[in-house]
Amino acid sequence: MKKTTTLSKKSIYFFFLLFCAFISANSQNNNGAIDAPGDIAFVAYHDAPDGFSFVLLDDCPNNTSIRFLDDEWNGTSFATPTGEGEVLWTNNTGNSIPKGTVITIQNADDNAPGIMVNIGTASEDESGFNTANIDELFAVTGTRSTPGTFLSFIGDTLGNTLTGTGLTNGVNALFITSEGRYTGSTVCNSTLGDCAAMINNLGNWAIGVNSYSFPADVVGNFTGSAIAASNTDPTISISNVVLAYTEGNTATQVDASGTVNDSDGDSDWDGGTLVAQITANAEAADEISISDTDGDGTAITISGINILANGTVVGTLSASGGIVTNGTILTITFNTNATNAIVQEVLQSLRYRNTSTTPGTSNRTITVTATDKNSGSANDTRTVSVSSVPTAAPVVTTPSGAITVNAATQTISGTHTKNGVTVHAYADANNDGTADNAVSLGSATVSGNTWSFSVNLTQDIANNFVVQANDSGDTSSDVDVPTITEDSTSPANPIVTTPSGALTINSATQTISGTLTENGVTVHAYADTNNDGTADNAVSLGSATVSGNAWSFSVNLTADTANNFVVQAEDSAGNTSSDVDVPTITEDSTSPANPIVTTPSGAITVNAATQTISGTLTENGVTVHAYADANNDGTADNTTSLGSATVSGNAWSLSVNLTADTANNFVVQAEDSAGNTSSNVDVPTITEDSTNPANPIVTTPSGAITINADTQTISGSHTENGVTVHAYMDANNDGTADNSVSLGSNTVSGNSWSFSVNLTQNSINNFVVQAEDDAGNTSSDIDIPTITETSAITWTGVTSNAWNTASNWNINSVPVATSDVTIPNGITNYPTISSSVTVNSINIASGASLIANASVTGTTTYSRNLATTNWYLVSAPVSGETQQDVIANHTFATGSGSNIGIGAFTNNGPTPWVYATNATTGPLVSGTGVSMKLAAAGDVSITGSLNTSNVSFPIATGSRNNFNLIGNPFTSFVSSSIFTNDNTGLLSEETVWLWDGSQYVTYNAVSPIQIAPAQGFFVEASGSGNVTFSTANQSHQGSDTFMKQAPKTSFELFVSEGKNKKSTKVFFIDGKTKGFDNGYDSKMYGGVNHKFAVFTELLNDNEGKKLAIQTLPNSNIEKMVIPVGLISDGDKEITFSVNSQNLPSDTQIFLEDRINNKFINLSEGEYTVSLTNASKGIGQFYIHTTAQKLNTPSTSLENVSMYKSDVQEITVTGLRAKANIKVYSILGKEIVNTNINSNGVSRITLPSLASGVYIIKLNSDLGNMSKKIILE
Repeated sequence: MKKTTTLSKKSIYFFFLLFCAFISANSQNNNGAIDAPGDIAFVAYHDAPDGFSFVLLDDCPNNTSIRFLDDEWNGTSFATPTGEGEVLWTNNTGNSIPKGTVITIQNADDNAPGIMVNIGTASEDESGFNTANIDELFAVTGTRSTPGTFLSFIGDTLGNTLTGTGLTNGVNALFITSEGRYTGSTVCNSTLGDCAAMINNLGNWAIGVNSYSFPADVVGNFTGSAIAASNTDPTISISNVVLAYTEGNTATQVDASGTVNDSDGDSDWDGGTLVAQITANAEAADEISISDTDGDGTAITISGINILANGTVVGTLSASGGIVTNGTILTITFNTNATNAIVQEVLQSLRYRNTSTTPGTSNRTITVTATDKNSGSANDTRTVSVSSVPTAAPVVTTPSGAITVNAATQTISGTHTKNGVTVHAYADANNDGTADNAVSLGSATVSGNTWSFSVNLTQDIANNFVVQANDSGDTSSDVDVPTITEDSTSPANPIVTTPSGALTINSATQTISGTLTENGVTVHAYADTNNDGTADNAVSLGSATVSGNAWSFSVNLTADTANNFVVQAEDSAGNTSSDVDVPTITEDSTSPANPIVTTPSGAITVNAATQTISGTLTENGVTVHAYADANNDGTADNTTSLGSATVSGNAWSLSVNLTADTANNFVVQAEDSAGNTSSNVDVPTITEDSTNPANPIVTTPSGAITINADTQTISGSHTENGVTVHAYMDANNDGTADNSVSLGSNTVSGNSWSFSVNLTQNSINNFVVQAEDDAGNTSSDIDIPTITETSAITWTGVTSNAWNTASNWNINSVPVATSDVTIPNGITNYPTISSSVTVNSINIASGASLIANASVTGTTTYSRNLATTNWYLVSAPVSGETQQDVIANHTFATGSGSNIGIGAFTNNGPTPWVYATNATTGPLVSGTGVSMKLAAAGDVSITGSLNTSNVSFPIATGSRNNFNLIGNPFTSFVSSSIFTNDNTGLLSEETVWLWDGSQYVTYNAVSPIQIAPAQGFFVEASGSGNVTFSTANQSHQGSDTFMKQAPKTSFELFVSEGKNKKSTKVFFIDGKTKGFDNGYDSKMYGGVNHKFAVFTELLNDNEGKKLAIQTLPNSNIEKMVIPVGLISDGDKEITFSVNSQNLPSDTQIFLEDRINNKFINLSEGEYTVSLTNASKGIGQFYIHTTAQKLNTPSTSLENVSMYKSDVQEITVTGLRAKANIKVYSILGKEIVNTNINSNGVSRITLPSLASGVYIIKLNSDLGNMSKKIILE
């Protein structure tokens, strides 16, 4: 079980053994094994993490195991046979671990991350191991139950004794009271016993809990003379018998039976070397190498600088490949894989070789030295004798016999048994097989047992040589070279007699023959494909030896082609004459291909005495003949050629005479130069015809016409079918064709003909027609009525609104792509486009309209008439127009500075208008409105593309007001009520305002207007977004509504002052209320300051809106009192009048003047009043619609309104009396208490209040009233 006793719980006893004398006897036996007390010593002991370190004081062989026991020893056995825990360490490195090595075991309790060791392997052999601070730790061989040798101990004495262990505290064991580490010297220069005593001396330890970092502070490996291993020098033995080596031998083993051994064991070769060197008489060609070919079971091989035994690297070489020369040292350094047997195998693989063909013969001494890793060494030598061999004679292979050549030099070559030998050639003028002298005429060094060189030849004589091998002064016997006769005189040119000239034959071969002045010479024939007089190559196609000064041979011919040859004479020395041309021999045994007739391509009728027949043929040079074939059976009547032509460029053409007014039949046949002929080929019948056809009759057009079209159909009749009728230009309309260029044609069928001619635009087009038969006979020219083409076309609308109805156009033809269309005003029906249209241009007059429900290609110009030099609100009814284009094409009024009469409206900033200059650029966007003022009355023309889909335009609230100037983007009329209803979510009210040249006129659902093309107008935005002009909201109108209002209804109240006259409208409609009805109640245009105006205000829920139009319910109208507001300066005389429509017959309109206490029946006449003070709103005037006569003004609060007019302001209107105003919070707290003396309109300023609901109370002599308001 795991021991948990700690130092604080133990009674510590210290036993000190004092040694007064040097202990010379100790347990260490230094035998290269861990098997005696003191063979290890602990150098560190640590708790948490559990671990310890120990040093080896003897070499530790592979597979050695040490058991570390965490258990008390009672002198005979361990206290807990079942175990408190133990760690087993094993050397599994495969090698002996040298003494002095420190081994550290971490996490000895096997807790995470598990036992770790720096060398070997460790495991918790029994669980429960613990290095508690402080416990005990025995190192033993064997097992817990049967321990072998006690190697060392560290720990406390509680429950422990060293009796029976062979261990002594301070010598090979150490008692400590806490965890600690050895801090003394790691150099041991005396004995291993001294080293162990030094380590187990408590004075050399640092003791204490957490006194050091484990394992970082553990000492390193030990050194010193006591640690150094003892060593026995290796032994080496090489045969002392002289090794005989003969020149040219392969590499020879230095000693196949050599031995080497190190009694210290195989491990002594780890780092040891084997050095081989030629130490006496070495020369450059001497070589020491390593090669193992004995097949004894251990294969020594070389790979670069590595030396391997049976494929395992056992060491490295000082020279790559293991070869050194010229006495260079070859060193083999062994690694841990080397053994005595392998080192001996390497020794036996050492080889000697001399690579020279003339080696020195002095004896060489080879010295081999073996050194182990501890620098112990031994060496031995072997003497090598080197002998050379006599030089052999060379063998001549070229020339192999006497030869005659035409050359300045000749190659002599052959073989030799020895590489490196030099072969020389010498003169042998008398050809006796012995060199005339020692002057070398050519030489070469033997390589690959062959040699070759050139000798100079004496011209036109027999040249004799011998060759001799020279091996460093040792020469072979002379060897004869076959005689080489030099001949450099060319033979005469042969004369060709057959063929004597170019010929064509039908044969597979042809004899070529001739003469030559020199017998014995051979005449050859060679191909000369391009017939340039020079042989294509050296391949003889035929030959003969000249005899009797004559020669003759046959050559094969290539069928059906021109065969070209040259001949050349060649003597035995290879001298050749010039090439001599042989006349071309054409072999032809194939009939030519049938000619192909291309003209005429079919039976024809002509008006001519002759006719060309032509065609193609694949073979040039062939002659094509025409023969009569009267019965048209495809076979020539005879062999009389009626016309012929030689094929050139694979084409032929010939003329034949024709018999007049009859069918002429022929065949054609090809014939080559060899007389071969093709089959007869039929020629289409050629009918000769010289009679003119009748004149054509023209039926369409029946008279001069005017059209808007690119083409016009011309048609008529003719008595002769098959005749072709052509149209020709007749520019001067004289009835005669200007030229022979056909402008249109058609073959008469069913005695009628018809075709189209292209027309010149905007021009008078004159033509004639003429009939032409197949023979080219023609009729007289027949005049065509004049056809006038015009692109200008005007809409009349006499039939309908449909664009594509021809009768709606002045020329009874629908416009085409080149048309320039005009749409005038003042007509009944205006055009609507329902399918795609392409024209050149469209011009729309002011007041006219065009609805495009499909795509329109072509520019459109809309002209908007500005009848005076006043300002007008205008919009672009097309897209793509620019300001610079409009400015450049019109003369606008000028203003201050560089300003001109184009103004853009803005609801931000201090002023509403931004004026253009002549330099202004940018688009005139569809949907936007601008104000325009011309320098003189006239039209504004706006050009671009028609808008055929919905148009969106942005509006927004502003910092000055919320009005936006927009405009009709279509060339048609737009309903104001439909537009405002479609966009109600973006508008403060469904109202539009138009400028009539002097004032802003208001329109809503009860008084809508059809907004004309190019008309600009105002709307008031409730937020930001895009208003949409829908293509569905388009119409044509019978009259132009540009700036005109819709018909009046109900009554209109007028006020006038001098020349100023203003009005307000009131309507009565079922279903409407006395409050605000969006689209039916509309305030005055608020984008300007009104100096003179009249308006009404709501009867219920009045919040001070100055209404230009008010709509009330069409019931109980006699009980309604309508507040009338007046804006005017004081000291003015104001006249009221009324114009009523459709009111009940007994209903009259009364004006109440509460200041002057009067009721005036405006239905009977005007009312004039003098204003003493300026009027700013309601309170003085009211309208009554009643059948009763009114005399006494009412005095009540019925027409008094209270409303929030600003963030910190409320307004009271309609009250002409003193009153008290109080404002309460929703919780009843009084916020404001003030008195007023109202003369119609009073404004009460509020303090800064939080957002919320408030109550206003008014108390006056006329009565009391209250109203709830919301402050935001």
